[in-house]
Amino acid sequence: MQIKDIILDAIRHSLLYEMARNREDALNKLSQLDHNIDEHLLKILIYGKCQSYNHWCKELNNWLREVNSIKVKPSKKRLSLETLRQYLWEHNFESVEEVEDWITSVDRRYRKNYRIVNGNPASVHQQLEDILYDICFDLAQGQLRDIKYYLEKVYNG
Repeated sequence: MQIKDIILDAIRHSLLYEMARNREDALNKLSQLDHNIDEHLLKILIYGKCQSYNHWCKELNNWLREVNSIKVKPSKKRLSLETLRQYLWEHNFESVEEVEDWITSVDRRYRKNYRIVNGNPASVHQQLEDILYDICFDLAQGQLRDIKYYLEKVYNG
């Protein structure tokens, strides 16, 4: 074994490498969940309280609980508000145009079964921002609530 290999091996097993690897694993898990979370939230906002509302809420709660369980080892820290917003908000919904594209895409797949009750991209964009900010804030604090709590704030807000 060459000295270079010994040094690389020591780095791989170091605490710093372990911390970076665990953070990457946490972000990969979040990345695997963000599309489903965003799409289901969008469906609820554009189709309202249709026959699938409770089903979609249940799935959202399950995925959000998974996100809530993500901790970065070895410190067991939660993901930061900024990281959560980056993945759940900025990746897909940062602009009204992106929301409009998502509405079009989702409706193409679901229009046979559901009727849009809120198709205004600017309105949906604002609702998504409000809900996702509150969700991300609570996730960062470890105080996640049921998705219907966040939805009612927007519906009654």
